[in-house]
Amino acid sequence: YYIEGVPELKIALCAYMARYGMSVEPEQVVITSSVFEAGNLVAGLILRKHATILYENPSITNQRSYLRAMGAYMQPVDTDGQGIDTNALMQNIKKHRNCFFFTYPVYNYPTGQTIPLGRKTAVQKICQNAEVPIVEFETYRVLDFENTAPQSYYTLSKNNGVIYIGSLGSVLPYAIPLSWIVLPHYLINAANDLHFQQFGPYHNTIYQQLLVTEMFKNDLFYPYLETMKNYMTERAVFSRTLIQQYLGDICKINDLHPLAYWVQLPLSSRELLRFSDKVKVVSGLCHSAGADDYIAISKVGPSKEKYEEGLALLREILLSLT
Repeated sequence: YYIEGVPELKIALCAYMARYGMSVEPEQVVITSSVFEAGNLVAGLILRKHATILYENPSITNQRSYLRAMGAYMQPVDTDGQGIDTNALMQNIKKHRNCFFFTYPVYNYPTGQTIPLGRKTAVQKICQNAEVPIVEFETYRVLDFENTAPQSYYTLSKNNGVIYIGSLGSVLPYAIPLSWIVLPHYLINAANDLHFQQFGPYHNTIYQQLLVTEMFKNDLFYPYLETMKNYMTERAVFSRTLIQQYLGDICKINDLHPLAYWVQLPLSSRELLRFSDKVKVVSGLCHSAGADDYIAISKVGPSKEKYEEGLALLREILLSLT
């Protein structure tokens, strides 16, 4: 058993990344059980005490408690219609020493924003000139079925100053949240040592890795991806019709993310806590201190009947409060 991952799977993932322009050697890849584990491992490798994590506001990065547990200071950076604001980024880099930029450049959750190439190039140059490492979470790129997203920060930087985290978890069954890290060569040994210290020789993803390896070896993965594309397209049409029917006249609905709607309520999301016995929601405060009036609503998940039932109940509650 290889603590860094099954060799055949690492080769297959390198071929997969090459489809969107990345040149990666198998020995650079460390396979993990989830995006959370990958981020935790990277943080253990590169973060120093009192480091500052710059990230898009809003972003799922705000939920990463392991960063705060390591003593990092979390600093959200404002965004505009094209992604992270470059002026705000430069100001924060000047203000905070020992910075790292954590980013979800493709389908940032929960806004669904994908940073265009021009803005991405500008951000990469700012970070490179200021010697600010980028930790790039492209965990939703697998949902870019038409391969329209611009090239990664990893590619733009020519493999310099960027740690890349990928994942197939958004399309694989829930029990297989397979993820991986692409590291510079000088960090490989340290990463494997830390990985072994955290999980020992019996890593809990070995069967997941072997299963996905067989999917690639037997040419099953890409047909499976096409099946998932068709399912998610059909589900998006269904959910979009219902969410407009039940919430379109009382909420502002962002439809950009393939997995969820980012919904602006006519009131504070905390008001819904009074109805937690009827409906449970994830407040926008999980993603940004300024998103008190937002919630995320999944496009997939429940059966169609339960989905409509939940939206009807949410509408009833919102109308009673407003």
